[in-house]
Amino acid sequence: MKGLKKSLQIAKNELVSLLIRFEDRVSRGFNRELQDLVLKSNIFCLLEKIVWDPELLKKVLCSLIKSIKSPLVDEIESNGEIPKIISFLDYKDLHFRAVAMDCILEIGYFGQKEAIEAMLKEGLIKKLVELQRLELGGDLIDMGILDHERENGEGEKIVLESHPFADCVARFAVQLEVGEGLRQRERRAFKQEILNEGKFLLRCSRLLQL
Repeated sequence: MKGLKKSLQIAKNELVSLLIRFEDRVSRGFNRELQDLVLKSNIFCLLEKIVWDPELLKKVLCSLIKSIKSPLVDEIESNGEIPKIISFLDYKDLHFRAVAMDCILEIGYFGQKEAIEAMLKEGLIKKLVELQRLELGGDLIDMGILDHERENGEGEKIVLESHPFADCVARFAVQLEVGEGLRQRERRAFKQEILNEGKFLLRCSRLLQL
C-alpha cells in the first residue's frame, strides 16, 4: 500500500511539473502548431490521471478548453468523453463538483450542437437542478443580486465563490446564448429547452417536498 501511494505521489509530481512547463509554453503564445500537438496527444489519457484531483482537473481541462476552444470540445465529443465529464457532477466531494461545473460551463460556451446534445442526453439539466437545490446553490435574486448587477457582473462573482451552484441552470443557458459554438437559431432553441426543463424539474422537486 505504501508503495502504491508513493507511486501515485510521484505520478502527481511529474504531472504538476508537466503542467508548469505547459503553462509556460502557452504563456508565450498558443498557435495552431501547439493546438494540433495537444489534440493529437490524446488529452484524455491525462484526464484519467487527474480525475482524483479537482485542482488539476480545473487547471488542465478548463484551461485547455479556453485556449483551444471549439476544436477541443469537438474532440471531447467525438471521443465520447462527454458522459464522463457529466458524471463528475455526481461525485460526493462538492469542491470537485464545483470544478466540474466550471468545465461544463466552458464546454457550453464553446460547444457546437453535437456537444450540447450529448450533455443534455446525459441528464445534465436534472443534475444542475439538484445542485441548485443544495445549500451551495440557490437563486441569485433571492441573494440580492438584481438583473442589472448580473449584467455588469457586480456582486455575482463574490456570491458564486460561496454558492457555486446558484442559478446554475440559467447560467448554463446563458453560456450557450452568448457563446461561440452555436448558430443563432440553435442558441435560442437550446436556451428555451433548458430553461423550460429546469423550471419543470424545480416545480416537481418542490411539490415532492410538500
